[in-house]
Amino acid sequence: MVLFAVTLTALLRFLMEPAVTHWPLLLVVAVAGAGLVVQGLIGLANQNALYRQADPDRLGSSAGLLRTFMYLGAMLAAAANAAAFPDRAAHEHGYHVTLATDAMTDLDARPTRAP
Repeated sequence: MVLFAVTLTALLRFLMEPAVTHWPLLLVVAVAGAGLVVQGLIGLANQNALYRQADPDRLGSSAGLLRTFMYLGAMLAAAANAAAFPDRAAHEHGYHVTLATDAMTDLDARPTRAP
């Protein structure tokens, strides 16, 4: 909480500076904030689905498995990015290609109904 207050205070002092153009910073904050809200809602939806569908006697182990496989998925995604871009993962071009690939994957991930 203290870190949030310090960050907010620093941001407000920066925005009150009259000689600085603020729109790039505001754009970054808005895009990052929107992404954080979406990510938070996805996590909340996954937890609610788990709590509604899991057997009450196994709720703790089900929650542990959910978190374990979320971590496993993140590690596998990082390993796939490292394997796909072995020399350029930290390079600007490799970063942009990774972002473009992730964006295309997200846009193509349309929900489908089971037959």
